[in-house]
Amino acid sequence: SDNYKVPSMTRFEILLNAGMRHFPQWLGFLFRKHGRLDQLDTDHTHDEHEHDDDSPKTACEVAFDSFGADEAMAIIKRCIPPSANHPILHRAFQHAPKLANQIGGYYPDATYLRDGTDRTPFEIKFHSDLMDVSVVPTRTYKEDALFFLQATDGQISARDPKTGLYPFMMVASLENESDLSAIYCLLRRNPKLVLPEGDARTNIDGARGRDGGGPHTRSINTRMMASRKRQRDNNNAMEE
Repeated sequence: SDNYKVPSMTRFEILLNAGMRHFPQWLGFLFRKHGRLDQLDTDHTHDEHEHDDDSPKTACEVAFDSFGADEAMAIIKRCIPPSANHPILHRAFQHAPKLANQIGGYYPDATYLRDGTDRTPFEIKFHSDLMDVSVVPTRTYKEDALFFLQATDGQISARDPKTGLYPFMMVASLENESDLSAIYCLLRRNPKLVLPEGDARTNIDGARGRDGGGPHTRSINTRMMASRKRQRDNNNAMEE
């Protein structure tokens, strides 16, 4: 009966604790997706238009929406102590980026951690932002130059673990027209990414990757040269 119903915040804490015991590497179920807020049977009422979006939310987002940031973070800190050095900020940037700022405030030391892919939270954020297809227009050097100019050496030099690509390759592999200005900005900061060890040349067109010019490097170089040719053709057409 309802008299014996466990309050939602207590239930959330019990489940998160259990998840941390069995799956600490994934931070329990904190960043698992759920369909709607009402799936947690929260005790709080919401505005009828507050959650019109039925897109899946992480359990962390559900808790923030349902209990408020302070209550949600109090529970999360009890289950995932900051002193335990879990990569919670990495997960936040990957799965709940809108909450990363608030979570980071409670876990300041997490900013210095590296995850299983040897990336810092901000290298993960850079990769995620670089490929964020929700940005309209797509992030380009012309529209968002500071995004590329403010990138750290670590962000520019870190490979994406899923694709094995460096950031300049990720830009070149986008489905839309390759952004040559962005590619040049990223490469000029660390031209060694396309040069063999000890080679001081900076000619991108003739460079081979550290892996001896593997399929990713050859494919990206081909796209870059094709995009550069299209740009020259367009300039010539305008001059005529």
